[in-house]
Amino acid sequence: MKFSVPTTLMLTAVGCCAALVGCVDSQSGGSTQTIFEPTSGEASLLELLAAGPESVPHRGERLVEIFDVDAGGQVTPLQYREQISVNASGAYSLEPIGVDTPVLPDAASFLIQQEGRAGYMFRYRDFRIRDFDQLVLNYHLVAVASEPQTIAGRAAELLSFSSVHEFGYDFEVWVDSLTGLALSTEVFDPSGALVQRVTYTSYVDGPPAGMVPHRPSNQEQLVDLGQPLAEQLGFPPALAQIVPDGYVLQELASVVDGDGVIWSKATYTDGIRPLFLLGGLQPKVQTAAGPAFVEASGIGPVGEDRLLGYKAGRILVLQGSYGDLGRIAVGDEPADEMQAFLESSLP
Repeated sequence: MKFSVPTTLMLTAVGCCAALVGCVDSQSGGSTQTIFEPTSGEASLLELLAAGPESVPHRGERLVEIFDVDAGGQVTPLQYREQISVNASGAYSLEPIGVDTPVLPDAASFLIQQEGRAGYMFRYRDFRIRDFDQLVLNYHLVAVASEPQTIAGRAAELLSFSSVHEFGYDFEVWVDSLTGLALSTEVFDPSGALVQRVTYTSYVDGPPAGMVPHRPSNQEQLVDLGQPLAEQLGFPPALAQIVPDGYVLQELASVVDGDGVIWSKATYTDGIRPLFLLGGLQPKVQTAAGPAFVEASGIGPVGEDRLLGYKAGRILVLQGSYGDLGRIAVGDEPADEMQAFLESSLP
């Protein structure tokens, strides 16, 4: 269920407690402020949720549902199941275990691909509060009159986040009352359509026995934003000069691809959603093929430069080659916004 008329809230973390203070409601057109004072239980729930899933040792199974909406409004559902394990140190394992959607032509290949994307899914697909300050600026926390539910045997309470931006996404999150773990998350696109749902179907509390932690393959190393960036990376990083509304740079890292090429990886966030910009000294553009590639203003061959794009669910990936420079942008903003974001990083 989507709520279109939110009550505005502001979230501030001070010491060990969180307080919510209302901002001007941008949908009302008025200039008065609305103050919402949460109960101590509601504030504690937000604080627990902000700690992230790695703070809750457990094992469980989840149903992942992707509702891909094409330009004509046709919905193509995808459903698959995965097992998640998190140990006491925050290490995790995320393994696909079955596909429920019969329309997939090659379910086995899909599961192999998802296993290779485990790091992305855990760190970026799953719901997180990534930046409190940006959350305050970019989302209303909607006051929802709802009874607690039981999900995978756990008591859960609903928190609903509504974007203040035209192209923003809304999130409805059922949060474990004791641990703050997001037990069910629904994602709504700017039109209000449900595009993704991730729900626990089973849950076992405590560190899982025999877990083999996920090992990232991209050799990611964070860069100190307070020190000279090019000296740390060995080359100037790709940083956007034009950023979609509400996003700020959260972190910068170096990553190494399968060919041994080092890329800069800039991660931006609006408080919940991530947006990525990767830059390398060698082009990294694949040949466009199939219906997954999308058209956007200016995308295509321009002299020796190329900019290609494809979609995976709601996520758009743009890959650009500009002389000896490669650029990759990943996010769920509109294609023209993503292109401006990517190309604004060029010298």
